[in-house]
Amino acid sequence: MSSALFKDPYEYGMEKGIEKGIKEGVKQELVKNVSKLLTKKFGVLPSEIRMKIDNSEVYNLEIIMDEILSLEKLEDVFKFLG
Repeated sequence: MSSALFKDPYEYGMEKGIEKGIKEGVKQELVKNVSKLLTKKFGVLPSEIRMKIDNSEVYNLEIIMDEILSLEKLEDVFKFLG
């Protein structure tokens, strides 16, 4: 039986861990999809762009997903990667 002193911090830690895992999973899925779609549209991605995509925030990746069809050249993606 666990005491109330240990239950709340434990539950809090579990919730934070689950939340962090979900956020990381969402980001990894966006990285995968952005990379895949850019590769289909423009061909093999240079390592510089792949690294920037890997290190981008979810917000930026979502913008790229929304704008991907309007990109005319691969270099246009830099304006969303910062």
